[in-house]
Amino acid sequence: MTYEKERDVTDKWPLKSLAATLALLVTTLLAGCDGGGPFGLFGTKSPWPVTDSRIAYATHFEGDPIYWLDNHRVLLPGYERRAEVPPGKESPEQFGPLGQYIWNTRNSTTTRHSDLSQHYSLCYNDDFMTYTTSDENGRRRHQSEGEFGKEQALPVDARPSYDAQPAYSSCPRIDPAKRLRPEHIARHVPAWFLKEAHGSVSADVSLVPGEGFKREQLNEQVNLYRPIGSEPVPLPILAKETSSSARMIYSRYAQRYVLIPHTSRNGNANGDAVVWPDKQPMPVYLISPTGDVQTISVPYGTWVPPHMAVPTKQGLFIASSNAPSANSRQAGGWLLKDGCMIKLFDHLVDAAGVSPDGCKIAFAYNDFNPETTNYTQVIDLCR
Repeated sequence: MTYEKERDVTDKWPLKSLAATLALLVTTLLAGCDGGGPFGLFGTKSPWPVTDSRIAYATHFEGDPIYWLDNHRVLLPGYERRAEVPPGKESPEQFGPLGQYIWNTRNSTTTRHSDLSQHYSLCYNDDFMTYTTSDENGRRRHQSEGEFGKEQALPVDARPSYDAQPAYSSCPRIDPAKRLRPEHIARHVPAWFLKEAHGSVSADVSLVPGEGFKREQLNEQVNLYRPIGSEPVPLPILAKETSSSARMIYSRYAQRYVLIPHTSRNGNANGDAVVWPDKQPMPVYLISPTGDVQTISVPYGTWVPPHMAVPTKQGLFIASSNAPSANSRQAGGWLLKDGCMIKLFDHLVDAAGVSPDGCKIAFAYNDFNPETTNYTQVIDLCR
């Protein structure tokens, strides 16, 4: 009897789940938003034109940034499909070796910039670049870095310029002793580092090295600490929103730092770590170098919390690999425009990035289909 009862519940669950999903979809459509893609019911077609490259993206870490050199050129780690091979007819031997490629989206040309090691590291920031290559046997990694286009191989025992400090970029390496205020160094005050001229963001809370915030410290207000000599600027952000799981990038289009909190400010400061509260919108903070903060409220959905949020000319681009029902179509990229979440593409997002003028989104996804090759693509929001 027990088995029959369990089987009955299991058989009815997909129908209940489908009914709930359809109800949510109808509600979303009636509200004037694009609801077809987020729930994985239908394949998503972008409302804006999409261009394919010939580069099969070489996934490093899920949610990596895609680096734009300017408004037209994209730096891509991956494998280039030979020009004479049509899409859908490729095989492994018809791709070039792993490397860095520059894709010019204006004229659809591709230039190989350098080799990359199989388990590569790569970072580009403000015309500085650092990356790894392999020896001729593919066994030993070598580090090259420097001004873009003029990178030099580092000595074997040299420390590469990657940074584990919380910062808007993982390169070049930051020396906290030179960037923090003296009183913060003595008290072990952690900070999110901005560009050198802009200072850092911190709750001015002392921590025991290797430990996180104490529960009573989680509701402390965060300040912007500009270079020495400037008064701290209070920000409408709490310490718990800047935990190590938060994400920060710099938007060249908005000329602001984008902070994506991983913990809700409405959580209990004296409780355990919280997941995002059900049905609660999520704030994304746009912080100017002078401390002015714009808050964008992201509606609750499968995309919360996202691993990327970047302003564009059409709205806030959001990338998320959340797929609650193990259907990769539930993940993907969205545009928050006029209060509506518009689905741009489906599947788990390997990497994405927005051009400096806010017009183009480069992205790479994984649809887990061994029969297809997923190429890096660009959506043009200004066409």
